[in-house]
Amino acid sequence: MHIFIAILTIFFVWKQKVYKEWSKYHATMLYFPICDLTYNFICTNYWLWKFDNDVLLPHTILELVHFFITFPGTVLLFLAQYPEKKAIQRKITYYLTWIGIYFVGEWLLLQVGGIIHSNGWSLGWSFFFDFIMFPMLRLHYKHPLIAYILSVPIATFFIYLFDVPIHIPIEKR
Repeated sequence: MHIFIAILTIFFVWKQKVYKEWSKYHATMLYFPICDLTYNFICTNYWLWKFDNDVLLPHTILELVHFFITFPGTVLLFLAQYPEKKAIQRKITYYLTWIGIYFVGEWLLLQVGGIIHSNGWSLGWSFFFDFIMFPMLRLHYKHPLIAYILSVPIATFFIYLFDVPIHIPIEKR
């Protein structure tokens, strides 16, 4: 399923021809995977969610597929087609569409065992997180320093809410 998502991402990036604008969005294309990398580091051995259940690929490779293909492709598609000069209603609809895409995608992954939730995380929390994530991607594109600064309290909120044991060494969790 993860490889299918990556191929689908590549297909839409190619079909929409947004790959031509990659350099314009490059910094935010890195921001998303770096946030995921930070999550993977902080939550190692205390996962809130974890990609799983691919017959051919172990967890680490699945993460790399998302890290290098799915997440940057998402940023490219999301930002390149953002309705910059449209009414606020159109922008809200655009955000809701992307949140819906990610929600349905995660729901499908849950159905086939492609993602595992644990330690209190749920599809509802992912839905809430998507309401934060997509505006943060846009904010990073427009004002990266503000996005970096806001990322710290957002991450701290989730770390404390889900009691991530950051005080315990990773190998002892």
